[in-house]
Formats: sequence, C-alpha cells, structure tokens
Amino acid sequence: MIKILSVIVLLSASIFAQSFDEFLNNALKNSPYLKSNNLNINQAKEEGSRLLRYENPSLRIKYSRFEDGEADGNGYKLEYSQALRLPGVGHAKEMLSQSLSKSAKASYALEKSQLRRNISLEYIKYSQMKTLEKLGEERLFLAQTLYSFTEKKYEEGTISRGKMLASKLEYEMLHINMEKLKYETIQSYFSLLSMAGVKEEVELSLGHNFVLTTTSTPNVEIDYLQSQKDKALDVANVASNTIESIELYGEYEKEPVEKVMSLGVKIPLVIFNDKSQERRIAKLEVEKQDYLIENEIAKINLELIKLGKQRVLLQNVKTKNENLIKSLSEMLLMFEDAYAIAKVNLLEVQDIKAKILTVKSNLLETQTKLDQNIIMSNYLEGSL
Repeated sequence: MIKILSVIVLLSASIFAQSFDEFLNNALKNSPYLKSNNLNINQAKEEGSRLLRYENPSLRIKYSRFEDGEADGNGYKLEYSQALRLPGVGHAKEMLSQSLSKSAKASYALEKSQLRRNISLEYIKYSQMKTLEKLGEERLFLAQTLYSFTEKKYEEGTISRGKMLASKLEYEMLHINMEKLKYETIQSYFSLLSMAGVKEEVELSLGHNFVLTTTSTPNVEIDYLQSQKDKALDVANVASNTIESIELYGEYEKEPVEKVMSLGVKIPLVIFNDKSQERRIAKLEVEKQDYLIENEIAKINLELIKLGKQRVLLQNVKTKNENLIKSLSEMLLMFEDAYAIAKVNLLEVQDIKAKILTVKSNLLETQTKLDQNIIMSNYLEGSL
C-alpha cells in the first residue's frame, strides 16, 4: 500500500511539474532585468525625438523714453528670432534618431538572448545534479545491500572482519557524499531560480530535450556591434555639418516720429569651432566598431567549428555508453538468473549493477556536455 501511495505521489508531482519551456518563457516575460533593459528602447526614442526638435523662438521687448524737445514721447522695440535648420541637417539627425532606436533594440535582443542562454545552461546543471542524486541513491542502496550481505557472511564466519568493515566504510562514505550532493543540488536549484528572477519555489520537470537548430539567423552579438557602428556613422554625419542652422530675425521699432521694420539673418562664422575633433572622434569610433565586428565574426566562426567537432565526438561517446549499458544489462539478467540457482554469489551481481551505474554517470556527463554544446551552438547561430 505504501509503494502504491509513493507511485501516486511521484505521478502527481510529474503531472504538476512545470516544463522547462514554460519556466523559461515565464522568466523572460517577467524578468525585472529585461523590463529594465526594455526601458532603454523608450529612452532611445525620446532621445531621438529630442534630437529632431527645433529650438524655441525668442522674443525681445524693449521700452524707450525719448526726451528731445518736440520728439518727446515713448517708444518700444520688438525683436523676434528663430533658428532655421540647414538642408541635410534634419535628415542626418533623423538617421541618428533611428540608429539610437535600433541600437537600443539590438541591446535588448542581446540581453534577452544571453539570459535565455544562461538560464538554459543553469537548468542543464540543475538537471544533471538531480539525476546524479538519483544515481547516488541507487549506489547507496547497493552499498547498503552489500554491507548487509558481508555483515551476514562475517557472522557466519565465511569472510574476514576486514572485508565486512571495508563494505561498511564504503557505505558510510557514499552516505556522506550523498548529503554533499543534495547540498549542491539545492544550491544549483536556487541559483537557477535567482537567475530566472523567480520569487518562489517551482517544481520543475527534468529531461528537457535540447535540439540543434538547423536554420541560422544573424548572431545577436554581431547585430549589436553593427548597430553601434551604424550609430557611430550617423554621429559622424551629424558632426560633418559645421553649421547646423542659421538664425532668422525680424525687428519692429516705434519711435515718437518714425517706425522702423527690418529683417535679417545671423550666420555663424566658423573660425574657432569647426567640429573637426567631433568628426575625427566619430570616425575613430566607426573604425573601432569595424575591428570589433571583424574580431567577433572570426571568434564565432572558430567557436562554431570547435563546437561542431566536439559534438561529433560527444555523439560517438554517447552511443558507446548506451551500447555498453545494454550489454551490461543483458549480463546482469544472466547473473541474476545464475544467482537464483546459486551459480554466482551476490557480490558478482552487485558488481555488475555498480558498473551499470558508473556507465550511467558517464552517459549523464556526456549528455550534459552535449546539451551545453547545443545551447551554445544555437546561441552563436542566432537561434536563441
């Protein structure tokens, strides 16, 4: 009855456990970090609008008192001026405004993709620890069974006390290691929750299947660097306008005996500030981004080649471990049948079981590296 209830509890836990896809989507949707980063897009839009706005006009009012015999009286003067943007400046600033927005969006996409990658890698680590914990429980059960067997044989006088104590020591050491493993699993679990921005514990299902994406899209890191280059180019274009605007002004002056109206234009004289430094700085920024893009492309291509070669080796190792488990399982059945008719002893059966657990651990390590490889490959290919 107890076993039946245990099975029911395990089934219920698996049914209500949250899948990794659901967990990841919730994390990306509710992440305060991403929400904060997303505000940069709105800030960039506002910054772009600020670049495009015109300067406010100015109005000057002057009152005068004339005392000149017959010309005594009051007078006033009105001055109105407005800065007018030169042709081409508005377009250059419009392009810069768009670049600011694109750069902010590229930054957000990069942060989101990196967060997705990091959560996936942390989940792989947690999944590995949970599986190691289960394998550890199986090893502990084997050690406990073996210790009970040797203890009985020692009491019967068929084995030495040294062998019995050795099996007892092995069991106790595995028990200690099991506690350490549980501690590391808890640490990995809460590290995953913290990275995902989760505020309470979540029951997670294990064994998510990570698939290598065959279609590739532009890498988010390259996209971000390209957006920085485009922004630097547009900054250079804006800086190339030595004179951005001229000032149109009008005056109306009323005196006791006459009225005067005038129109004029104020043109800045490029004598001391020709913006040459700004242009050089912007061009240097463009060159810097070119080098960074070139370096990043080379690094990503090399990393993808490395991951591809490693993936082939890991697939081979995984297949060999799976075949080895099949062979050991067949051998275990033979030994168990032989043990049932007293042709082999329990130690030989337990030895086969221990080998199966060792190979399962190796298979888990290989699968973990393979999943990490797939996650990194998908990230570099732009699939995340």
